[in-house]
Amino acid sequence: MRQLFSFDDRPFEGLGLGSLANCAEDIDTHVFMKSASILDTIVGWLEREELDIKRESARVVAGLLSSREIHPHIIQHGGLDSLILLSGLDSCEECRYLTALSFHKLTPSPTSHETLIHDGLKNIMSLIKDVQRDTRKHAVSALRDLSSN
Repeated sequence: MRQLFSFDDRPFEGLGLGSLANCAEDIDTHVFMKSASILDTIVGWLEREELDIKRESARVVAGLLSSREIHPHIIQHGGLDSLILLSGLDSCEECRYLTALSFHKLTPSPTSHETLIHDGLKNIMSLIKDVQRDTRKHAVSALRDLSSN
């Protein structure tokens, strides 16, 4: 797994991470990704400067959040904080969608509530006003689930 994103050549790095994001769409791969100890690296890449790396990292995280047992790891290692920052990135429609989806997937985890309420509520409210319908849908669902818990 680690070989998918361990290229020295910058364009291949993004493509490898995109391949990893495609793998993360299959829930059966999550146990392998967790055992390969790459989750910290992926969470760290949410804060990279390159937009394609941020976007593909957000795709991996959104895919991995389909497995609730991965939620604590993402939250404890700064992934939620990074997603909150990424959700405010006006220059990337897909990043906003992926963060709204991730917030929606995280709301069943009580450990995410304090951070989402104190640090992410303003961003969720902003995503509710997004031009993209799917982004709005996930942001509204996240807010609904957050307020019901």
